[in-house]
Amino acid sequence: ETQRSWRWQTETDFPDQYFALLMDPADLRLARLALPDAVWSTHGEELSRWVEDPDTAAVVAYLGEAPTGGYGISIRQVRVDRGFRPVVTVVVDRRSPGPGEFVTMVVTYPVDMVPIPQDGLPQGTFTVRFVDGQGRVLSEQRVAAPLQDAPSRKSRSRTPESSANQGEPEGVLRVTGYGEVTIAPDRATVTFTAVGRGDTAPAAQQEMNVQLNSVLRALEAFGLPEGAVRTRQFTLNPRYRYDSGQSSIIGYEARTQLEVRLDQLERLGELVQTLVDNGITEVSRIEYSLQDVRAAQAAALREAADDARWRAETLAEALGQRIVGIAEIYDQSQGTAQPVPLTAMRAAFTAEGASAPEFPPDQLTVRAQVLVVFQTARK
Repeated sequence: ETQRSWRWQTETDFPDQYFALLMDPADLRLARLALPDAVWSTHGEELSRWVEDPDTAAVVAYLGEAPTGGYGISIRQVRVDRGFRPVVTVVVDRRSPGPGEFVTMVVTYPVDMVPIPQDGLPQGTFTVRFVDGQGRVLSEQRVAAPLQDAPSRKSRSRTPESSANQGEPEGVLRVTGYGEVTIAPDRATVTFTAVGRGDTAPAAQQEMNVQLNSVLRALEAFGLPEGAVRTRQFTLNPRYRYDSGQSSIIGYEARTQLEVRLDQLERLGELVQTLVDNGITEVSRIEYSLQDVRAAQAAALREAADDARWRAETLAEALGQRIVGIAEIYDQSQGTAQPVPLTAMRAAFTAEGASAPEFPPDQLTVRAQVLVVFQTARK
């Protein structure tokens, strides 16, 4: 595709986007948690092979779950600046469908990943920055390169235990701690689509507007607060019929995708039923989250810090050392969310004898990861 076609015309980024530099199996485990099964089933084996090679790291750029085809992401360049504050800059191009562009109406998972040599990365701690073609920062993380044996750059340690056993510099012990808490969600975001079809583009849009106005009036009567409903995407595309290898336009389809935020989970089934009662037949996603995630993040960070100290003290004791201080601490956490499967939602619509579908939420998992550089001394 030409550079002109790589344009990001969507107002907001997808909430589950993921950008990372993977340097060791610990990074790989976090990537497995962050990436959806659809991506991992296709790319997980190759990604694991790269990262498990001590000479290779991997750059991953996942755009997020896209509502249709026509989206894409590509890693254009990886630059390494070894200055006073080392930075690895990853330039990515993103693409979203243009106005009137014909796209497949199916959820897609655009992702790109490339291997890079470990010995091309800075040593110690450095910044990994993902930017788009205009220089806008998409993600920024502080990371630490895996420790190495001297003098070879090719033998990289993979865990805190192996770092210590293979000759960690005296007086310093780097460990990674992990924390995880589960908590009941208190917010749901429902994504649905109003659809209209007609012989002409204006007719399709008019039919969609009738359905959309009906559901918006119903949502207003539902009592949602201001700002709880927002538009995600509008598309208007021709519909084709294929016969003997020839295609002909048989009409048009207009679609508007919206999101509804609900902070009263006990009314979630009522909300979905309201959508269905007003002509909505496509509810593509229900995602649970927290109104205030900071308390859960704090608990996970405390658990990760405790885990890091336990690892450090265990290793120090085994090596005849003791912990005397902390030199550096880095938060390497990335959040996760757990959407309700689409199959469960469709089943709920057709349940017999129920006044409104029910969507019992799963517990949310909030994970934290910290890198701590401990100072050690001989006993």
